[in-house]
Amino acid sequence: MDDLERQLFDALTRAAADGHLVPGTDVATEVAHLLALNHGLGTSILIRQRTVEEAEAVLRRHLDRLFGAGPQSTRTVR
Repeated sequence: MDDLERQLFDALTRAAADGHLVPGTDVATEVAHLLALNHGLGTSILIRQRTVEEAEAVLRRHLDRLFGAGPQSTRTVR
């Protein structure tokens, strides 16, 4: 497990323990999913398939589902 993967795992484990994730979330699977999503979106920006804003919207949508936010969430990704 590399540093980024470990940091994400630790952060999501704490979020799950604090009740911030959707119940039943498999943290290890979500870490792999987030890393793959990040790499894929980064590549799609580099090859100009998608804008930064479009990529942020995709990531925001995934995080909203992971953290149980509704479709009207006002949380932003930074």
